[in-house]
Amino acid sequence: MRHAITSWYVRFKRFIQGLVAQLDQAICAREEERACRRGWQIIRTGFGRRRYRDPRFDLLKSAGDGSGSSEGVSEAEPTCPGCGTPGR
Repeated sequence: MRHAITSWYVRFKRFIQGLVAQLDQAICAREEERACRRGWQIIRTGFGRRRYRDPRFDLLKSAGDGSGSSEGVSEAEPTCPGCGTPGR
């Protein structure tokens, strides 16, 4: 048997969640559209919060482990001024 108050509460909760989702989309629409044009990744982290990430950062090399080893790297590549390892 379904309880009338519980049923009303569930419907009201869904209605409010829908409004919140629409408001969230409206608030972030301009920034999301700009990020999409640039090819960025968009990660929703909460109401009105987004994390925008340019996937080109995946192409950058790390400076390494700090050991100074430059195995398999040509001289034309830049080196880290702190430890001398190749990377950007």
